[in-house]
Amino acid sequence: MNANSIVFFVNGSKVEVSSTELETWATLLSYLRGKLRLTGSKNACGQGNCGACSVLLSEFDHKSQTIRHVTVNSCITPLFYVHGCAVTTVEGIGTSRDGLHPVQKSLVQMHGIQCGFCTPGMVVSLCCLLRNNPTPTKADVERAIEGNLCRCTGYRPILESMSPFAGCPMGAKCCKNKSNKLDTNDTEPEARPIDPTQDSIFPPQLMKWHLKDTLSISYGHTTWIVPCKLEQLRTVWTEHPTAQFVAGATAVGATTNHDGGPIIFISCHRVEELQAISVNDKKLEFGAAVTFTKMEDHIRKLEIEGAKPVVSAFLACIQSLASDQLRNVAVSLTRVYYNVMNKINTQRSHLHVHTRDYNYY
Repeated sequence: MNANSIVFFVNGSKVEVSSTELETWATLLSYLRGKLRLTGSKNACGQGNCGACSVLLSEFDHKSQTIRHVTVNSCITPLFYVHGCAVTTVEGIGTSRDGLHPVQKSLVQMHGIQCGFCTPGMVVSLCCLLRNNPTPTKADVERAIEGNLCRCTGYRPILESMSPFAGCPMGAKCCKNKSNKLDTNDTEPEARPIDPTQDSIFPPQLMKWHLKDTLSISYGHTTWIVPCKLEQLRTVWTEHPTAQFVAGATAVGATTNHDGGPIIFISCHRVEELQAISVNDKKLEFGAAVTFTKMEDHIRKLEIEGAKPVVSAFLACIQSLASDQLRNVAVSLTRVYYNVMNKINTQRSHLHVHTRDYNYY
């Protein structure tokens, strides 16, 4: 495939974007709404804060041979970031054969929709949760939508709409557990099981496509360069010593939405060597392109003697940073490291967090 064009799939259909098109549509959201006319994803804050633009991003991990599904804020996602990925918008959820997805149907039945502006993002976030975890807890549901702001409905009916999958958000205080139930005519959502056939199929073509070439694409006065190997990164850096390094591009995405930002960006999110994770009984090492979400998932699996205070502090720092939509792509290892050290103060532990000589964002 041409290393000078961006190739990805949207709701199962292949899309190829040239540099000339990027002059008009630089972010994923602008391309979805302006070029593809998929207007379900809303353009609201433009800074990755409200989640109205949330889409499902799916990527095949050749190392683990698994498909990774995450939500991202499309309003601050540069179009180059989805090169080689599959994007699912709210228009791609549900089928013409079976109708609404169970999440959509439940939101309607439980009055979780009012103006509807935030609903597409909510649906995408909740569907992503169920795709990764068909039996979530109440806490899982709350976390899944912590990056989605509701303007008018209120979160209670939205949380209640997930009761068929995660139980009532009131827990033991649920009215169903009381002998004197209120006699109402409210329609409860039916406990309709999740049907995997309603999920969009990950394109087999992407499972065979292993990105190896450096992507370089320019539009206007901006150039994005995406190497896949550390040696390629060194070469690019030598050629462009004043370029700005990014990984998730969450901060840069918000900036370039408004003032254009720097002229040349080198994104390290594809560099294979910088995505490595290693651990032994005394050291935990993350590559500089490991996202917060991947860091958290790996840390939760750790069982290192004497390390519990540091692990807890590390997790607390990660969970305090933004929302899943940002943690799924953002990288800032050095910042987290210092936050952890501030939290645990002078407390000693057998766990040492090793940071490399890179600090990409």
